[in-house]
Amino acid sequence: MRLGSALLILLLTANAFAEPEISQFFPSQKTLLGRPLLWIIEIRHPLWESYSLTIKPLAGAEIKIVDHQVSQKNGRVHSRYRVQIVPESLVIPDTPSILISDEKGQNIVLAGKAISVESISGSSLDILEPAPPSFQTQRPDTDRARILLLLLLAAVLIFSLIRMFYLKSPRRRLLRNLRKVHHEVRENRYPSQIGELLRSELLWGFAAGACTPLELKEMSGTSSSLRKIADALHSVECYRYSGKGSPYGQMSLLRDSVTTAIRLLQSSSGIWKRIAGKRS
Repeated sequence: MRLGSALLILLLTANAFAEPEISQFFPSQKTLLGRPLLWIIEIRHPLWESYSLTIKPLAGAEIKIVDHQVSQKNGRVHSRYRVQIVPESLVIPDTPSILISDEKGQNIVLAGKAISVESISGSSLDILEPAPPSFQTQRPDTDRARILLLLLLAAVLIFSLIRMFYLKSPRRRLLRNLRKVHHEVRENRYPSQIGELLRSELLWGFAAGACTPLELKEMSGTSSSLRKIADALHSVECYRYSGKGSPYGQMSLLRDSVTTAIRLLQSSSGIWKRIAGKRS
């Protein structure tokens, strides 16, 4: 009696030990179209047994085994399967299932969970081509305002460039220097550069730096302004080298000659006068 009970216990224990242990992990049932889901299945069974997996086709999705790992632990075989499910339709009517078979022909059906594919573009079940983009046309008033603004900015830029080059021109520099000299002469101070300024090529139309006042007077021609400047240079040089004349009279003559030079540069006809004087 006791022997029979022991044999029965051993038989039940062996059968229990021989039964495979199956566990699974099924991901979230909600997914998007084309996003893969990984279904993980683990089977632990004795060394003398073997099991195989058969995947049942799934309507509206692609299902396949993408990885299979086998290991041994405590005298048992651990098989780990990774099954990939890729939704190809917005509606998957069936539940994914797998058939596990042993070498004796015994089968175990392992079912997953229903898969819900979420829509991101409405309730339609058809995959449509994207609609062509529509670009909003601008109003003509806005275009005219932008064109006028660009033209205004361009005009301001051109005016600034012209003014910059105009102020840096030799004629403008000579005018600024003559005004400074005129201010000094009015305060009865004798500027050292006044002779060089009154001999400027911009006044005479040629290089007059090496000419004497008498030569400049002869070259002034019919221009009374240039002749006045030449007389002032002659009077100043006579006073500097011979001491003849009054210093106050020299200052008055210099003021008049500098004023004449400034007016000559500012006059639009000064160029023609200088050309006429040069030809004579």
